[in-house]
Amino acid sequence: MAYTLADIERGLTHSDSGVRWAWAEKTGFTPTPEQVERGLTDPDSNVRWVRVERMDWAPTPEQVKRGIADTNGSVRRAWVERVDWTPTPEQIEKGLRDRSIEVRMAWVLRKEFFPSASQIHDGLLSKNEKIRETWVNKVRQMLKDRADNVPDSTFFTELSL
Repeated sequence: MAYTLADIERGLTHSDSGVRWAWAEKTGFTPTPEQVERGLTDPDSNVRWVRVERMDWAPTPEQVKRGIADTNGSVRRAWVERVDWTPTPEQIEKGLRDRSIEVRMAWVLRKEFFPSASQIHDGLLSKNEKIRETWVNKVRQMLKDRADNVPDSTFFTELSL
C-alpha cells in the first residue's frame, strides 16, 4: 500500500505514542531527515528505539552522540548495534562502563575495535558473568583472527611480546 505524505505525517505526529511507534516501524516509505529527527527525539523511548532500529537512513555524528547517551538502555543498545558509524575511543571507553549490562555487551561485541589490555582486564574481572563470558569470547575470536593471519612460526613469538 502506498502512503501519502499526509498519511505519514499524521501517523508520525499523532498524539498517541503507540500510533507514532507503529508508523515509525512501517516500511514502504523512506523517512525524511525531519521525520527521523522527530523520531529520535520522541518522548517515548519505544518510538526512539524503533527509529534507531530502521536502517533506511544514515545518522549524523550529533544523532549518534545523543543516542549513545539516551536515558533508555534499549535505545543506547540499538545505537551501539548499528554498524553505519564508527565510535571514537572515548565513546568506546564510556560505553564499556555503561550502567546497562546489555549495552556493555553490545560495545564488547562491536567488531571494529581492538580493546586495550586494561579494557580486557576489566572485562574479564567483571562481577557480571555475562560480561565476563562476552569478553572471553571476544578475546578468543581476536586470538583466532590473529592466528589465522600470522604464519605459524611467528604466532607464539608475537603472543609473548
